[in-house]
Amino acid sequence: NIDINVKEAVFLNSQTEEKGADEHAGTAGVLAVNAERITIGPGETQFSGFQTIGFNSDYNFTASGKGLLDTGNAALNIVSALVTGTFSLDSDSYEALDFTINSGNGKISLESNGNNAEANDNIGGSLVFKANQIENSSDILLNSGVIGFIATGNLSGAGIDMKDGSSVTAQGSRYLKADGTYEYFDAGQVYYQAENAAVRFGPGSITDVSAGEQNLTADAGTISVINGNGSFYIGLADLEPGESAAQLIATANQGKGGRFELDTGAF
Repeated sequence: NIDINVKEAVFLNSQTEEKGADEHAGTAGVLAVNAERITIGPGETQFSGFQTIGFNSDYNFTASGKGLLDTGNAALNIVSALVTGTFSLDSDSYEALDFTINSGNGKISLESNGNNAEANDNIGGSLVFKANQIENSSDILLNSGVIGFIATGNLSGAGIDMKDGSSVTAQGSRYLKADGTYEYFDAGQVYYQAENAAVRFGPGSITDVSAGEQNLTADAGTISVINGNGSFYIGLADLEPGESAAQLIATANQGKGGRFELDTGAF
């Protein structure tokens, strides 16, 4: 087992020629990373030999630039104030966010620690979570970007589960230009894909692709559920006392309203 306790943790690319799990590493290890802030990328970070990998960030957990986090089929647990992404910038180049977090046959669990999140002025990009099973009770934010969840499992209980209190936000955004005026950007897309399993929006969960209150001219975005051989559940009826319904938000001010796309085997 490995425990890493630091003020700030940044994982960049590992060896580019080494792919996949190390046959000598085993699969029983536990990696725990505890820091005020955790950043993954740019580049490919690959782990092997672990059964469970845990990232515990007091503030934001951030994917940066173009890259991949591959757990080698280990279960991945992320606890943070906010899960988000940003572009990478060095002295030579700008690289937009295009990042995948892949747990293979493992499970991805995302959990909020209740702390105040730090601001993120990134606009656009793509952040995708891929695993056998995905469970979210955290806040995920990528304004004007694409947030994707892909669950590959087909067993009972697998799929994608948005828990009570979770939020996934790809609202529209605006950028303050040098002349003091704003440039407005449309909202993004959030998609949930589990071809052979269930997608569940629990009571109190929020998926928000609205244009944003201050974004007067932008269009709202798209929410998609893709599970043609699975089932789709949304927490609307039979709520317990104190529970609120699941919310899918795609409103706009002066721009076009958003879309909800559903392709499922059972509703």
